[in-house]
Amino acid sequence: MIAYLKRNLRILHLIFFKPVTFKKRYENISRNDGLKLFAQLLPFILLLSLACTALAGSVSQLGGLEFDWSSAFIELAKGAAIGLVFGVAVGVPIGVEFTVAGRVAGGIVFAL
Repeated sequence: MIAYLKRNLRILHLIFFKPVTFKKRYENISRNDGLKLFAQLLPFILLLSLACTALAGSVSQLGGLEFDWSSAFIELAKGAAIGLVFGVAVGVPIGVEFTVAGRVAGGIVFAL
């Protein structure tokens, strides 16, 4: 589990802060490997989104603001579903034309 978290954090760090390094490291992988990488990162991204939503709700309530938990998590689920569909259907195929960096990063952006 720790290795999974470290690997995903490393990949996300490369995608968002060192895209040139990410491109060099992953530019020669196949489309199937790009999909596997996207599928591997997706649960981590969803958990990160869930944690951020919970943190935002907690901070809002501590600040005295009302937070609609059910609505927030329903919208999070909708966004994750739409992001998954667009990430696989749009981000990955477009990335085929623009190397794996575009493929995985495009999928992740749509997933968020």
